[in-house]
Parts: sequence; C-alpha cells; structure tokens
Amino acid sequence: MSDERLELFAYRWRYCWACGIDPRTQGDKRASHSRKLEIHHICKHLRVHEEWNLSRLCSLCHKVVEGWQMTDNAGKKYPQITSANVFWLKRKIDPRHFDWDKIEQQWRVGVPDDPEVIDKFYQCEFLRFTGGKHGDRLAKNSKASR
Repeated sequence: MSDERLELFAYRWRYCWACGIDPRTQGDKRASHSRKLEIHHICKHLRVHEEWNLSRLCSLCHKVVEGWQMTDNAGKKYPQITSANVFWLKRKIDPRHFDWDKIEQQWRVGVPDDPEVIDKFYQCEFLRFTGGKHGDRLAKNSKASR
C-alpha cells in the first residue's frame, strides 16, 4: 500500500475504532492527553501498509494497545485493549478488509488469540462519541462524522 493509499485509509476512518472519538471536532474533558488519530498496524512487526493489517485508533487508545498504563484526570486507569480486541474491532468496523487467514500467517509468535469483544468501557465511550455501536454503519450526521 502506497503512502497515498495510507492517506486514503486515514481519510476514510475519521474516528477512533476503540473509543469513537473524532479528535478534530471532539474533546474529552476527562483526559488531558493530547488526542490525534493514528494508524495502528495489527501485525506491527511487519509494518505492512495493507488494509488487512491496519486499524484506526486515537493516540490514547493506541498507547493502551501498545501496553501503556493510561489514566484519566481523576487517576482512573483505562482498561487494557488487547490484540484480540483489535481483531474484534477490525472484524466489526472494517469487515471487508478483515482477513483472519493473513493475520494468522503473519503473526510473529505462536497463534494469535481469537477476536474478543472490547471492554464495556470502550463500548460506552464509542456510543458517547459516535451515537452508535461498534459495527454500526455510522450516518453522515453522526457525532463521529461532524
């Protein structure tokens, strides 16, 4: 995937797949962390820019996926987001490009965990920021597309 196609992927997904925030138009008063949208590589050791290997996360959720312990302004820890949760997000939000066979083939060590539903906290955040559920086709006038 060329840089141009990476840009197209980024343009197409304008909200975080985990929490639903669109940092261009929405703020989160519970966290003082800078939020911008980033592209997360599912099989990160490859850094292959093909759509089966890409997901869209805000910088806070991306750090959580990478194992950082993040807290909100009240000191409450954000729940962990595992690779199995990222697989679930990919399958729910971008099913056209979800390729479990490729993920299994390219996984670095052992066998990847089966897709697993993301923590309820992120489901509630997604609803709060987008007005929909993971996997819903978000309307043009949804909170995430504003």
